[in-house]
Amino acid sequence: TIPDGVDDLTIRGRLLEDFNIEIGGGLGALAGKVWRVGLMGESSQPHFILYFLQALGVCLRDTGYQCSPGDGVAAATEALSSLQGIALCE
Repeated sequence: TIPDGVDDLTIRGRLLEDFNIEIGGGLGALAGKVWRVGLMGESSQPHFILYFLQALGVCLRDTGYQCSPGDGVAAATEALSSLQGIALCE
């Protein structure tokens, strides 16, 4: 869900321009309300997930949303580290 006061297109544009990450906006009734993030196949590796979360946090913070970019990364790292056989960095 896109946080209140955050502009959908601004965040998606920054992700693409600054980090080369493309995510989709919501469709139909969800337009402007959610982001669609596809992490499948080669992109589903833990280091790509962590990179995306850090980039999203930076974009949110830089556009005025009150957050700590590392919080999402820390939560994901903890969740991923509990999975057996998952390497977080290569």
